[in-house]
Amino acid sequence: MPGLFGAVVVNDPAAVDPADTKAILASMSATLAHTGQSCEVWSDASSGIYVGRGGPDGFNTVPWCGRSSAAGRGTHSFVAGSLTNHPPGGSSDRSGISDAFAGTGRRVLEQLHGPFALVVHADGPRETIIAADRCAHLPIYFAEVGGVLYFAPEIKALLCVPALPRELDPASLATHMASGHSLSGRSLLSAVRSIRCGQALCVKDGTVDTFLYWRFMPGAGTDGTSGADLETELGELIANAARKNLGDPSDTVVFLSGGVDSRAVLAGALEAVDGQGDQLQTVTWAADRKSENSDAGGAAKLARKLGLQHRFFERKTGDYAFHFERSNGLIDGKTDMAALHPYEHQFMRDLRDAGIRRVFRGDQVFGRGGMRLVSTMTREQVLGDTMLRGLRRLDLASTYIRPEVFGRFADACDAALDAELEGLREFGVTETREMLYQMHRLQMYLNSSSYLKQVVLDPRNVLLDDEILDFLARVPARLRDDKQILQRAMRRRHPDLWSVPFATEHNLEDWDWQFGHDTEVRRYALEQFGDTSSAIWEYFDPQALRSIVASLAGYETGRNPVTQRPVTNAMKKAMWAIAPKFTARLVVGRKARLHPKNRILARALALKHWYDSVVPGR
Repeated sequence: MPGLFGAVVVNDPAAVDPADTKAILASMSATLAHTGQSCEVWSDASSGIYVGRGGPDGFNTVPWCGRSSAAGRGTHSFVAGSLTNHPPGGSSDRSGISDAFAGTGRRVLEQLHGPFALVVHADGPRETIIAADRCAHLPIYFAEVGGVLYFAPEIKALLCVPALPRELDPASLATHMASGHSLSGRSLLSAVRSIRCGQALCVKDGTVDTFLYWRFMPGAGTDGTSGADLETELGELIANAARKNLGDPSDTVVFLSGGVDSRAVLAGALEAVDGQGDQLQTVTWAADRKSENSDAGGAAKLARKLGLQHRFFERKTGDYAFHFERSNGLIDGKTDMAALHPYEHQFMRDLRDAGIRRVFRGDQVFGRGGMRLVSTMTREQVLGDTMLRGLRRLDLASTYIRPEVFGRFADACDAALDAELEGLREFGVTETREMLYQMHRLQMYLNSSSYLKQVVLDPRNVLLDDEILDFLARVPARLRDDKQILQRAMRRRHPDLWSVPFATEHNLEDWDWQFGHDTEVRRYALEQFGDTSSAIWEYFDPQALRSIVASLAGYETGRNPVTQRPVTNAMKKAMWAIAPKFTARLVVGRKARLHPKNRILARALALKHWYDSVVPGR
């Protein structure tokens, strides 16, 4: 359970029984101790503040409970994760953030760097700040119940509050089925919210308010710096980020695939060890490693070329029920990640057992391909291009969601997506697409994968270093398009790495095949959709889901040969050049309707397994 949990009395602390609150905190601590880790807990009942912290060995690098009396105000600070810089106006010891907060208040948040969750509590007058970092690496969910604000990194810990309502949030269930995850700021329960990237809560004067202290704004501060100079600067930033995050190479591993992102992370790690590749450990996992053109094949080529200490883990579907349910329980069913990547958490445990404590990964927000063509899209089309889709247009959605709730869920989904667009009305469509990706896809989907790692290891994301995020405000769209700035910077700085061909095939399972043949995956799905006692069938039609499984029977893999891809790409480019608006409508319209059957089944399994733990049988 990496992160902070606790309770803050919103009004008069004397009106809340400290014994009851401490009992809830003890239950939270036990719920979050997944791997036998102990939790640190601090409380001051007279001030109405109760805080706990947990995480694997070495994960929390800031000393517990910093205290300051600066400016005549008693201030306590609590940090989970790491800070990669010292707070301005504060020292580097445990009182640093408390000192800085006493001097500058909430403005101190703007200057903090690193993957962290933070609580700062001050007396005279009483005020509590609860904040996530710029990418919300450590999730924070919260709910106000009976005049007390409870918070935790996992929803299941908030279920320790007896009076917490357990009704599903219609918009979140709809976006979960449509996009694979909820929108940031929400959760699957109506009573529970989440803190967004660069956002904080403030409990003061009997109220709970949210405020943004930082916002991802790519291209907002372009200053005319040449492309060549920006490339040089980015190369330095990646190298610096790797140096300050690598730690001891003997217990750190770099995730390596055949793509651009992991190669850039590897380049930074190589600089951190002065180019001595034999000091670095890398790992790849895949369904097989037969093809030289795959992620696994590309990683193996790099490992041989650089003399890396390389491991390979085989993706499996054996013991599917156990691995899926364990992973889905850890992330509270908030994405389809556990259903489609059931062994990922087990790989992290295997790495920990091999002596690994820290991992380097490469999620990024440098810009997706086709950005120069986004200007031909409407703002609504941009939503679909970011895989944020309404429920009504999806193929099959109205068949497996019960008709008595479908309209309500679809309306709630549309309203939530409209609200997200309205909040970005001042930005152009290109920037809107990138901001939507960072706020929702990165935080709610990719970070759920990160959480499966955080439970046992300390993941560091070099490409999301705070200085790199600030740097992107100065990069024009033409250089962000299709990661051009990243690719050019790394090609200039590490031509030897870029001489190895990138992967043109993936190494993932064919999930239509898994659901369509007599596998553990298919048997598990049919068993779950045949469970008549589940409360989730108030919303879904289990017979319709079983019919979707049946429709995949005998499915055979039919990938296009790699040799056909250049032809397909050339046709796409020609279509964009000749009729960009028509092509935008065609491509994005297809994305908005596309609802692969394996994704429907994976998401339904994730929701059912989670909801059965929240609302046990009828």
